[in-house]
Amino acid sequence: MEPLSVGNIVSAGLRIYRDNFAKYFKIAFIGYLWIFAPIVILAIALAAIGTVFVGQNSYSVGLIVLVLVAAIVALFYASAKFAAMSGLIARLAYGEVAEQPETVAEAQRHVRPKMWSFLFAGILSSLIFFAAAIGYSIVLGIVTFLAGSIAGQNSGLVIAIAVIASLVFIIGGIWLISRLFLIELSLAVENSITAGGSISRSWELTKGAVGKIQLVVLVSFLISIPIFLAMQIISAIAQMAIAAALSNSPPALLIGGFYILYIAFSLSGGAFMIPFWQSIKAVIYYDLRVRREGMGMSLRK
Repeated sequence: MEPLSVGNIVSAGLRIYRDNFAKYFKIAFIGYLWIFAPIVILAIALAAIGTVFVGQNSYSVGLIVLVLVAAIVALFYASAKFAAMSGLIARLAYGEVAEQPETVAEAQRHVRPKMWSFLFAGILSSLIFFAAAIGYSIVLGIVTFLAGSIAGQNSGLVIAIAVIASLVFIIGGIWLISRLFLIELSLAVENSITAGGSISRSWELTKGAVGKIQLVVLVSFLISIPIFLAMQIISAIAQMAIAAALSNSPPALLIGGFYILYIAFSLSGGAFMIPFWQSIKAVIYYDLRVRREGMGMSLRK
């Protein structure tokens, strides 16, 4: 089978997204609810702690701190659930493009045991980005110091070096993102992959494919812009409707209405877009596996 073109990858991803939208949206929305709940608890705990230490309140400091710790633990658990649900969508989308469709229950049996692996893989990739940024900052600081010493009063040379350094940073960041683009796909699809192994697997599959991945991402981003704009328009209309309906209400009620609306659109917006990007990633992953490994592969291999 010939490698898929950029247009074919995007078209296939869009078809999978369209045909399975309701199912994927539900999974993604529940995933965002998991993230939202502990964030609210954490915000309440922080507010309560501030009340205890700033005002003369009778709340127990020990109890508030306990709630704060519980909220942080819950946030980690919710993050793992969210990551696993994103992986679940990726596995379901891969099954569609590989013509090995699964039910949600079947896919969950493979994804659920790896819930913490999805979280750890995300943490590891974040640490890689952080380490790369620190290393780049150190090198940039040294180069800038040397350039300033050599250039002296030549500000044009310093500005040119700063522009080049910024371009290198952006290009390097894009390259690194592309190399780690398929971490959750390998975890979701391949049973023997660990959190660390998913990074190696993504690195292996994306070798020599950074340019193509970025073209797919660019085209997909351009396609997603109308969806984003439509949601912004709907949000603005809803805000005006709430403002008109509650124009004579207390300010607290109006602010609460806007806050609830903001949360609802944030959850819905994320739930709209995650399935789209996971579908695109699934097709990229399939295409790279076909090119590098042939067709003798299975979801349950």
